[in-house]
Order: sequence, then structure tokens, then C-alpha cells
Amino acid sequence: MGRFVKADTHRIMLGDSEFGAEWVEIRDELSYYETQRLAGDTLSTELMPDGSIKHTGDIGRVQASKLEAYITAWQIYDTEGQLVPLSPQTLSRLDTPTCETIIAAIALTQSKAEESKKVRSTKVAVKRS
Repeated sequence: MGRFVKADTHRIMLGDSEFGAEWVEIRDELSYYETQRLAGDTLSTELMPDGSIKHTGDIGRVQASKLEAYITAWQIYDTEGQLVPLSPQTLSRLDTPTCETIIAAIALTQSKAEESKKVRSTKVAVKRS
């Protein structure tokens, strides 16, 4: 048990195209820093004229940010049989069913990571004087 997130990944099979198997590789876990950056990508804070602070979130950006944070590699073909390189631009062009499949896999991965954290949680000893 370490305190650092491993760079472990696993593959999600998307099925076979006429050009070969298609898959996406996703991370098993994000670090605290990466999780906070993910939240920061989707939330903004604004100082209002009356001095109050307004927090707003871009709900539509949450899932897209998760895709960017979790996907490390893929094998996906275009309509001509060419492998499509992974980039933010190509990621943004994926169809809805494919994204929903990957997002469901990420949600399952997050659940497993949370369960793992519960099992290995650190017990804090309190010293009384």
C-alpha cells in the first residue's frame, strides 16, 4: 500500500469494426491533484459587485473533462480504416453512444477506486497527554 496513485490502466473493448477491434484504455485512478483539476475545469467563481461570491458549474463539461482525464490510449478507426490519433480534437468528435459507454466504464472504475480507498484508509492515532 503506497500513498501515490499508480499509473495502472485497463482496456474497455468497444467492439469490432470492419477494420479490427476497437478499444479505449482508461486509468484506474486519478490522483488528488488530478481530481481537483478536473473539478476546477468544470467550476468557476465570480466576485459579484455586492462583494458576494458566485459559484457556477458547467455540467456539460464534467463528462467531457472526465474523458480527457481518464483516457490514455485508444485504437479507433475512421471510415477509411485509418487509426485515429487520440487528441482533444478527435475526442470531441466521438459519437454519443461511444462516449456513454466510456463514461459508464469510468463510473465503474471510480466506484472500485472508492471501495479500495475505504479498505486501505489510514487510521489516525490520537496521542493523549
